[in-house]
This record gives sequence, C-alpha cells and structure tokens, in this order.
Amino acid sequence: DIFIPGMYKLDTDSLPIITSLLSWKYGFETPFKSDIFFINTKEFTGIRWGTANPVPIQTEYGIIRLRGHGTYSFKVSEPAVFFKVLAGTSQLYTLYSVCDSMRALLVGSISSAFGTCHISLNDMASRYKDLGNEVKLSAAERLAELGIALTAFEVESLSLPPELEKAIDETARLGIMRNTVDVYTQLAQADALKEAAKHGTAGTIVGVGMG
Repeated sequence: DIFIPGMYKLDTDSLPIITSLLSWKYGFETPFKSDIFFINTKEFTGIRWGTANPVPIQTEYGIIRLRGHGTYSFKVSEPAVFFKVLAGTSQLYTLYSVCDSMRALLVGSISSAFGTCHISLNDMASRYKDLGNEVKLSAAERLAELGIALTAFEVESLSLPPELEKAIDETARLGIMRNTVDVYTQLAQADALKEAAKHGTAGTIVGVGMG
C-alpha cells in the first residue's frame, strides 16, 4: 500500500486467515513482519550536472562536440512507480543514486534539444534558457517512467572545442576588418594629406588620388 504523510497503525486485521493459521504456532501472539520504505517527496534543488564526455551536436558548421555544465531540480512525483522501477531492489536508495540514474538521460537530451530549438553557435550563449526548457520537455516523458518530475534545468555554460573557438574568433575578426576597411583607407588618405601639406605636396597627392 501507499501511505501519504500522516500517522498509521499497522496490524493483522486485514489478513484474518493467515493470522488464524499462524496463531497456533505462536500461541496466538502472531509476529507480523512488514517492510516499510520512506520516500522523500520534497523538491531537491541545485543539483550539479556536467558532461563527462563531449556531446555531439548538429550545428551550422556540421557536427561538433560540446561540453557543458549547470544545475537541475527534481522531485519524486509518483512514489509507487519510483519504488518499483528504481528503488525497490535496495534497502537504501540515496539522492546520489537517483542523480547517477538521471545524469546520462539529461545530458543525452541536450543533443536533441539543441536541434529542436534551432540554436546556432553564434547565438548559443544568449539562448541557454530556451535550451534548458527544451531539455525539460525532452526528458519529461522518460523521467515520468521513473516516477520523477524534472522541475528545473539550467545551462550555465557550453564550451566549444579549442580549435573551433579559435576559428570562430578569427572569422569574427576578419568580419570586423572587412566592415571597417573603407574607414581605415579614408583615415590613411587623410593622414597622408596632412603629412603632404606640411611639405607642400598636397596638390600632387590629390591629383594622383583623383586620377
């Protein structure tokens, strides 16, 4: 049976036949053995998660491998299911045991969530919240089969392979230079004119430029 929080008296009144048979052996003082398991249904918050190995993600640059970490919160939503699927084989099933069971599932959900959200590497850092919400939705059905509800999933950081970070930084640098090359050219010409004016050759410089 399942008991919600409260006070209960356990006796043998619900098993009259077995009680009568056993009473002969024990002089009508029948021992009644019962296993009672307490399941904590409060919300556990601020549990750390991290990628032990890089997670393959489909991006605009092809498949790359990301590392990440953050926090999540959960609670046991269906004690009977939780007991049957996870905790029933152990006399003691701790928070750490639950987290071990959840970690691979949650990290695996990041890959599918990344594709569902259509997040590019360029806007990845600004959409951690969207990614976290999508992981919650992606993992909800599987966790429900374990009697667990994921109440929050936060992505604190996702890191690219060093060589890809370097390539993206270089691409950004070249983009800035392309956008400002005209400005640099104009500044260089202006500086040349100022310098030429000091030596009386500004007219020649202008003429050459116009030609």
